[in-house]
Amino acid sequence: MKTASVNNCKFNLLNSRGVNCCKKSAHFSKLKERKTEECLKEYISGLEKIMFMTSHKVRQPITHILGISNLLDISINSQADLKKLVNYLKQSAQTLDAFTKDLTEFMSDLKQKGEKWT
Repeated sequence: MKTASVNNCKFNLLNSRGVNCCKKSAHFSKLKERKTEECLKEYISGLEKIMFMTSHKVRQPITHILGISNLLDISINSQADLKKLVNYLKQSAQTLDAFTKDLTEFMSDLKQKGEKWT
């Protein structure tokens, strides 16, 4: 059986049926490299989604809360106005809470995929 040595490791050049294994090994390496590239692209895409969600979905309820707090500072004409503004604050806080839960779940899924890739 023919062997080759690379970095002090011996490799069989022929399998038990006398077929050259180097071609199969090179093909496997290319497939593994492509899979790694795909995984990295998916991971980067996930990070880009996180950045988008943070910059858009987090900012919206925060700007609502800031706007409502400015209205509270300026004037409140009645108890009904106050109740309406507090309700808007609550809605924005609930939106932000729901998004942070979604973001945490998304990041957890991305982390699990990353662990599978390594």
